[in-house]
Amino acid sequence: MADSHGPRPPLEPRTDHVEPIYIYHPVRKGPFLSLGRRQKVFESGEERLGIRHWFILDACLVIAGKGFLSSTPESTGRVDLEENGFLTARRYWFFLSDGAAHLDYPVCNNFLEWTPLARQEVAPRWLAIDEPDRPTTNPPLESSFSDISLVVRYTDGYCAISGLNEELRACHLVPQACADWYACHGIYRHFAHGEDYLNITSGPGARPVDDVRQILTLESGLHECTDRPSFVIAPSPPSDKYVCYFFTKRPIGLAEDYHMRTAKIPSRIQGYALFARFAWAMIQVALSLPSCETPVKRRSAEDYDAEDGPDWSPTIGGTHATDGVVEPSSTGDSWVEANVENLDAGFGVQTESSHSDANHHNDDSFSNTHDECSEHDLPSVNPFREREWKMTPSEIQRFKDAKKGLRPFSSFVYDAL
Repeated sequence: MADSHGPRPPLEPRTDHVEPIYIYHPVRKGPFLSLGRRQKVFESGEERLGIRHWFILDACLVIAGKGFLSSTPESTGRVDLEENGFLTARRYWFFLSDGAAHLDYPVCNNFLEWTPLARQEVAPRWLAIDEPDRPTTNPPLESSFSDISLVVRYTDGYCAISGLNEELRACHLVPQACADWYACHGIYRHFAHGEDYLNITSGPGARPVDDVRQILTLESGLHECTDRPSFVIAPSPPSDKYVCYFFTKRPIGLAEDYHMRTAKIPSRIQGYALFARFAWAMIQVALSLPSCETPVKRRSAEDYDAEDGPDWSPTIGGTHATDGVVEPSSTGDSWVEANVENLDAGFGVQTESSHSDANHHNDDSFSNTHDECSEHDLPSVNPFREREWKMTPSEIQRFKDAKKGLRPFSSFVYDAL
């Protein structure tokens, strides 16, 4: 600093250069995944923005199954690109490996209905962190997450991404809101040391989801950002590093400082836990496809560029969104994409004032489990209203508690309902 006694100049606004990428279903009328391209690459002497091929393939693996991308609505346009290469186009179509038999495949957009992959089905790049020569730490024996959180934050001492040592939060990779799902599927059995580690580390009141092998220390701003979700911690092949990977298609100032920033991951963290977080994030941002009660004619590439798009109202949580429909883009974007972008902007962005998130919850019994894991359904909240009000899972649960007679907020909050 030139003058340590004078005021320092203000920081410039953070910029985030990002362009969308849409992954289309080969039969249905719209995309089922929309992410952001941020990495600068050069093609034919021209600078473009791209996203790793493997990142999209892994996202599609979680949401739909194992398959490949095509640059056209036909499988014959299969993308000829190594997995570490960059996708720079705006649209791609995803086909299952046995696509001839399963063109009209389903997609998963509810994490609690997702069946976790076997460890051997997960790409080795995610599990490389579990190498046997990597040092491990002795786990805490505390009996509640509050105590475990204190130990983890004290042990780590700083945020794994920013390096800050204040406002630290203990972040579950599989969120606390999915505690019952985590226990039901025995996610800890997919870890390198399986169930043996858990059996010797849990205090009498600890839950499986509080396994320290899937709890990472982040500063509060990044904690909230990853719970929106906006980024994941992902491998960065061909290197052996794990990085902060921003995938959302909306511009985020934090991405300028932290996108592709190497994370300092504690030795206790499991690669499968990082993959499970990635799966949760991808399913959270997956788009609902329209129902197909009658056979749908497959469309050509020209249909996706037509000004007059299909009569499709995208769904959010099973409820059709009819408000905020925009006209076709003057730049030639399809009606479908215009509506997807409008919905993302209108309902998918949480307010900066939201303090609660998928990991922060005081009620250990909270879980939106499906029928396989629970005999009793919790009171429901209108899913469209949840997204419209930008409610986080813990906020939603508080309203569910209110229906049971528990009122943690002032009465005027409930009067607004």
